[in-house]
Amino acid sequence: MFKFKDLRNILTGIILIFLFAAGVCAEQTEPLAGRELLKIIRELQGRSARPAYENRIQEMEQKQKVVEKVAEPQEIIEEKEEPVVAKEVEIKAEEEPVTEEIIETTPAIEPAATVAIDEVLSMIPAESLFVVRANSFEFSLNQLDEFLAGAMPMPFGVSMLIRNNLAMLLGSADLQGVDMSGSFVVFALPASPEATGESLSFVLVPVTDYAVFVSGNANIGEADSEGISKITLADKPPLLIKPAGDFALIGLGQYGGKFIETAKKITDKSKATIASNLEAEQINKAMNEPLWVFVNTQAVPEDFDDKLSEQMAAAAMMSGGMVPAGEEINIGTKLKELRFISIAVNPKPNVLNIGITAVAVEGSETAGKFAADSPATLEFIELTGAKKPAETGAEMASITALIADAQQADFVGTFNLMKLLEAASAMTGTGERPTIPQATSSLVFAIKFDKDKLTADIALPKEHLIEFVMTAMTQFVPQVPQQEVGF
Repeated sequence: MFKFKDLRNILTGIILIFLFAAGVCAEQTEPLAGRELLKIIRELQGRSARPAYENRIQEMEQKQKVVEKVAEPQEIIEEKEEPVVAKEVEIKAEEEPVTEEIIETTPAIEPAATVAIDEVLSMIPAESLFVVRANSFEFSLNQLDEFLAGAMPMPFGVSMLIRNNLAMLLGSADLQGVDMSGSFVVFALPASPEATGESLSFVLVPVTDYAVFVSGNANIGEADSEGISKITLADKPPLLIKPAGDFALIGLGQYGGKFIETAKKITDKSKATIASNLEAEQINKAMNEPLWVFVNTQAVPEDFDDKLSEQMAAAAMMSGGMVPAGEEINIGTKLKELRFISIAVNPKPNVLNIGITAVAVEGSETAGKFAADSPATLEFIELTGAKKPAETGAEMASITALIADAQQADFVGTFNLMKLLEAASAMTGTGERPTIPQATSSLVFAIKFDKDKLTADIALPKEHLIEFVMTAMTQFVPQVPQQEVGF
């Protein structure tokens, strides 16, 4: 029988896959019983018999804006011989018969609308393992700084930290030629023989003028006949850099052949892009949300669980018992039952909004768990106290204040982060569980089920973050004893 921990493991994988990917980079640089059941559930809940995603599609088509920078026109699939004004991804209506073939690395999907994609999405290869995209870079970082201000035990500026690191990398405090208001992107391609079985990460830096970018930053050398320059850093392997549209592509110097191949691929307008793996809603989030993260779960390495087990075992040894050795890990296996995971992060001065979307492979076991009446959902409701919006009462006002469309969710609720501190204290192995003060605030969440899709919207108020951080500092950070000063 399915247990809630299986769903928990899937969601935990969202975080762990990035830890795994980060470890790889450091070493180098270092499935719903059917549509009719969903229709019945919606009717019992007093909602439209139409799937929620159809309603959202109609809404998006009415509100969709044309982005400023659109890729060169490219016809993906032509219907009715209508002119294409931008690179498009065809989305087929649900009523049309669809023959869907699941491919191991880039499975076919059932798109939701025809959406114009910008230059960034037109460059990222479809087979990418993950993508991290930061839009309106400097403004988004400043918003994050405002949210974190007062919550950290000491002054902490994310924008300054990142800017300083970028300046050290390029060798110029002024960041000559860098468009700090543009979109910065990190993406990784699956393992290749040249990279000894490890995935390769690349960075796209927006530039205002590539010639100024190269000449104005001291660490960037002269370009060779291929237009490739080296970024030379003391005591570190060199990096390669090459122009790519309105961006500079940066990659690891020891894999020159793969770098050249990738540089050519991302400017090839005939290639399949990451947008072909996405639905219209996710494409719009990728282009408009401050921070967007995409995980191509179908491209997760086959040895993911083995390597993760090794890293967890090492962490358990180094923690002195604070981190348990844990059970057998099968997160990679569960992730393979998903088409993709998409995360959108939007920091504001007083609240951090996070939207997580996980889309399952049709017919898979995980797809069956993404239903409002599945055992996993019922266990989640019992565990968290989540309710249907109509049953929430006066508390609903405070939830919708933080998540605007929470009323359209299947379930909503609150969660007190102090429970994490209680769990952490239970893992110390001391046999003693300290009393954790109760917070006066909490984060809120809204859960939606849509065919084979699970969407979780989370809002973390700054007030709750402050309470959590201050309590954690009190409970877990060793206090330096005060010494009397004698005269």
